[in-house]
Amino acid sequence: MTTSSTWSTVRSLLDQHIQNIQGYWTRTKMLVTPTHGQSRTILLFSEIQYDLGLADELFEHAELTK
Repeated sequence: MTTSSTWSTVRSLLDQHIQNIQGYWTRTKMLVTPTHGQSRTILLFSEIQYDLGLADELFEHAELTK
């Protein structure tokens, strides 16, 4: 069975600032713009930390659906 779908771009995402945080290249500012229209959304990420020693169990399906 073959299915076909047509994809169209509705938004573009531009990385505006990438920095090395604790050895990981990290997006800290992104600009999202629709293909039509004049609006835009700016995503800013701050206080980013890695390798905090969180237990793997925190990311199991049962924990994430509570």
